[in-house]
Amino acid sequence: MRYFQPPADTRFYAGVDLHARSLFLSILDREGTTRFGRNLPAAPEPFLRAVQPFREGLVVGCECMHCWYWLADTCRDAHIVFALGHAWAMKAVHGSKTKCDRHDAEAIARLLRGGNFPLAYAYPKERRGLRDLLRARLRLVRQRAELYGHVHTARRQANLPPVSNDVKYKSKRATITADIADPFVRRRVETDLALLEPLDTTIRRLEAEIEQAAQEHYPTELAVLQTTPGVGAVLSLTILLEIDAIDRFDTRQQFCSYARLCGAVQESAGQRTRRRQPQGRQRLAEVAFSEAAVLSAQKDERIGALLQRLASRLGKAKALSALAHKLGRAFYHMLHTKEVFDVNRFVRH
Repeated sequence: MRYFQPPADTRFYAGVDLHARSLFLSILDREGTTRFGRNLPAAPEPFLRAVQPFREGLVVGCECMHCWYWLADTCRDAHIVFALGHAWAMKAVHGSKTKCDRHDAEAIARLLRGGNFPLAYAYPKERRGLRDLLRARLRLVRQRAELYGHVHTARRQANLPPVSNDVKYKSKRATITADIADPFVRRRVETDLALLEPLDTTIRRLEAEIEQAAQEHYPTELAVLQTTPGVGAVLSLTILLEIDAIDRFDTRQQFCSYARLCGAVQESAGQRTRRRQPQGRQRLAEVAFSEAAVLSAQKDERIGALLQRLASRLGKAKALSALAHKLGRAFYHMLHTKEVFDVNRFVRH
């Protein structure tokens, strides 16, 4: 790993915490005194105005993140020394232990022998292929989202206005490259856009096939879950195919824990030391229930009002988690009783 050595005549050190649309600029002098600290728009003109009083002997540094290009170019054109930081070396915490196959096999055997083997659910063969096909559809959706991100990143690197959701609509994609001056950047964006259409077609076909096949295994459950505001076929399929049979959960708490809707607390001598990472099906928490919480609040005013009340007390992020947990408990009851979603009861309890 190489390390940056500032020039001998350096008088001021500027650190930039860079984001897509904003940055925070902090400037120190040789004695380490803060001479400037302020949030700024992520654009060349505000940045150059802010550093103008410190231009003589100035060094600028920022972490390597996706939209650092324009800042480096601005510093180069203004003859300011610029240093780009290695993100992994800045944040990584090293720690590894020796392991081998022999040791692992012996540990598994000892767990089995002692009755301490942590059991996972062996998904039935009859429905395993359908579940994996749904996961394949999720991978394609993520690939499509990555292409969306590549388009947005290319425009941010060129410091161009955002195109928002235009990239998602075929009729609006032709205008996305109109204001990109660099022909190679424009060609890169055109390549990403060209890959979106076949992905859209494939994802739509997979969704139709999976929904048709799932009707043979979970016809009633699919209909029941889709009575929830904002919960459509894909979310219902994700929940049902990931959990398989609701009867395998003895309690509602087991179901919520499996879906990663509740955390795990580490406690010793009556004191909580830290909150541990929850274990369970990541797809259920991140894809299904988190999305269901957002959509249900958008589709139904009463659930939206409930989310606002939770947010005023817990904050927005924790309120969404609490709403997702509440939906998980409701879904457990609905799948057991085959009853439709009752909004009034949901917001009351």
